[in-house]
Amino acid sequence: MSEATGISDFMSPPQRLRLTLLGRFAVEGEGVREITAKKNRGLLAILALSPGGEATREKICGLLWGDRSEEQARQSLRQSLAILRKELGTDHAGILVTRDEIVGLQLDRIDVDAIEFLSVPRESTSENLARAASLYAGELLADVTIHEPTFDDWLAEQRRRAADRAVGVFEQLAAMTDNPARLAHAKRLVDLDPLREASHRALMQVYFEAGENGLALRQYETCARLLKDEIGVEPAPATQELRQRLLSNISSAKPNPTPAAGPISELDEQDTESISTHPMIVVVPFRCPGGDPDQ
Repeated sequence: MSEATGISDFMSPPQRLRLTLLGRFAVEGEGVREITAKKNRGLLAILALSPGGEATREKICGLLWGDRSEEQARQSLRQSLAILRKELGTDHAGILVTRDEIVGLQLDRIDVDAIEFLSVPRESTSENLARAASLYAGELLADVTIHEPTFDDWLAEQRRRAADRAVGVFEQLAAMTDNPARLAHAKRLVDLDPLREASHRALMQVYFEAGENGLALRQYETCARLLKDEIGVEPAPATQELRQRLLSNISSAKPNPTPAAGPISELDEQDTESISTHPMIVVVPFRCPGGDPDQ
């Protein structure tokens, strides 16, 4: 083995980091310690979701330390960067870069679930959509709360962006897959936004096509109750029309009532007509086939 080959063996590139922002926050990688400070978690999220993985110091300070003076905010940012480099470990500290007024992440050295999720094209294959669905473990930074109004506004917008994309993903999957996966996708749609009537209609349709008529109508009642309790409105005409179609289809699928057994020849024509539309009970004389009256 040559000296060059030996050096190459010992200088293999470090493992990539994995940053999870959808659902519970996590950073995974060799030598990485838990990042406990919420603002440090927020800092990584801001960088990861900024164009090119970069943001100005001014923007970061305004989002995370907007209630402090400029100098105090910048000092807090410097401290956060120093702590993050230690928590990321020797092999990964270099993914945080600074130059003049710019702070950034080397996105070519880190995998970010939110970036992967948002990069799936809106018109995509079922395989790509299924991959996107598996990435959406919950709303963005579900376990991170930072009491800074500017950060809250930023986070709300990022969450809305991700949630809207998730609705599109699960809606497409519900339309192109078969049960039981289709039912699971339709239920997930409702969970994403319980006040979105289109999601309830999709689930009602899936239930009906699976022969679960009662569940389809119960879903309508759930939708109507949520709308009334939360925002004081009735279901939209499209939702009510779907309910009526379901009821009509269920009614037309019922078998015609069976006429009651009895000596129809003894009934007049009017009675015979009534039997065909209404159930009846006819009492006729008892007969004893054995001839023994005690029987």
